[in-house]
Amino acid sequence: MQVTRLRHRHLALLEMLTSPHPTRARTRVIDDAVPVAYCLPRGARSVTVLSQGLLDRLDPDELVAVIAHERAHVEQRHDLLLLAFRAWRSALPWFPTAARAEVEVAALVEMLADDHARREVHDKVLARAILQVGASGVPGADQPVSGSTRVSDRFRRLAG
Repeated sequence: MQVTRLRHRHLALLEMLTSPHPTRARTRVIDDAVPVAYCLPRGARSVTVLSQGLLDRLDPDELVAVIAHERAHVEQRHDLLLLAFRAWRSALPWFPTAARAEVEVAALVEMLADDHARREVHDKVLARAILQVGASGVPGADQPVSGSTRVSDRFRRLAG
């Protein structure tokens, strides 16, 4: 399967370009100033990738929130759900509902991961972590959610 091959290649590249986190198992650190966190799903051998910029920017409690968010993606197998909607869109590129569904499901899995993180840290901590990452220019951090409200404005109110 192509997805499996790509994940193996991704892991091989990570092992060349990153270093193990000194205290967190199955966590790799990439030397980049931009705050980034993501997971590479591989079942029980999943890997979390954190940038040095993220580690430098976040407080310990904010880092707990980010790692809980990434762990939720792995534990809840969001990769499989996203893969199904990506395949649907690929099979029907002319069908607007397939494209819209892929975008909406991606947003929903992010919300699910945030909800999981909220069980481990206070809402304000999670909001601060999201703002720290969003302040780096990550796409979507300043997009409208309803009317004139922006995602970053909503999290600033929650964090403040």
